[in-house]
Amino acid sequence: AQGSGGDGRATVGMLRVEPSSRNIVPSRAWFTLDTRHADEEGLRRIEEPLRARAAELARERGVEIAIRKFWNAPATPFD
Repeated sequence: AQGSGGDGRATVGMLRVEPSSRNIVPSRAWFTLDTRHADEEGLRRIEEPLRARAAELARERGVEIAIRKFWNAPATPFD
């Protein structure tokens, strides 16, 4: 979001790891990421590099990363 120029924001809202234990390395993680920007182009400048980096990490580490957009709101100016 910082690289999107201007007022891009990104927030992890929920995080779940499995198994959930303080002394076990999780085999699965699920989280929500809320991205916001004052204009649609700014939102694309956040999303495109995010998807590219996720694909790169999946290849490098031999893991599966799935990104699914399940909610969308139009770009809106904010404080």
